[in-house]
Amino acid sequence: MRLDPGNSDGYNGRGYVLARGGHAAEAVRDADKALEVGPDRPRTRYSAARIFAQAAGSTPRDDPADRVKQRQHRERSLELLRDALGALPKAERAEFWRRNVEHDAALNPLRTTDEFRALAAAYAAGAP
Repeated sequence: MRLDPGNSDGYNGRGYVLARGGHAAEAVRDADKALEVGPDRPRTRYSAARIFAQAAGSTPRDDPADRVKQRQHRERSLELLRDALGALPKAERAEFWRRNVEHDAALNPLRTTDEFRALAAAYAAGAP
């Protein structure tokens, strides 16, 4: 990223590693930077969604402020996931869901939410 500060894949890659290591604040900064430098494409949004999901899963739940952060990360992840899917041509959405989202362990912190279940019901079937 030092050599190419406009490389969104670099920021998303580092953000994911940070998120997996439990460094949620740094991870989401990298995800936000990836979205800022672009390009604005479904894959960039999806990669950032994975980071926010991991940040939600690794955020401590000890006090109310932690629970708020966890909820914010989860909501941002779901928003980015919806955006990524919505930016794809309709004919590609179900396949993207099956190939990328359905079995992606990075999204496990979202799977129990009603919002994720609604996305799964809609996109796994090829709609909307």
